[in-house]
Amino acid sequence: MLDRIKRFIETQNMSASAFANAIGVQRSSVSHILSGRNKPSLDFILRLKNYYPDLNLDWLLFGKGPILSTKKTDVENSISEIDNDKKTFPAQKNESRDKDLFTKYAEFKEEILGENKTIGDDIQDEVLPQSAKRIKKIVLFFEDNSFEEYNPGK
Repeated sequence: MLDRIKRFIETQNMSASAFANAIGVQRSSVSHILSGRNKPSLDFILRLKNYYPDLNLDWLLFGKGPILSTKKTDVENSISEIDNDKKTFPAQKNESRDKDLFTKYAEFKEEILGENKTIGDDIQDEVLPQSAKRIKKIVLFFEDNSFEEYNPGK
């Protein structure tokens, strides 16, 4: 891959520092890659592909095919087909999109709970058990190591 990166820079008639500035990486990164000290990172390859969209990644990574790709990829073809479909067919009205939020909430509540049950019935029984316990004292501790006591019963 190192030789292919060098060859690509040569075909662009650029110096290593101009190439680094063009793709938006540090000059030292390109220097280290070209000297063989470091391998190109994914970020480096993505920046290279973003700046040179016609660069053939199969050639760069595996040495297969031409340096520059001239055909559209399958993904680009699929995207253009989807865009064409959107232009030719108007969007159909979605029934759930037309309902307001309160109608959706009521339907959702009925699906989950059923018709005869409400949300608060079960929760209130669990949260407020009947107990004879009462609060005797509340102590608050402050950051300056002082404290205050509260006696709610007095």
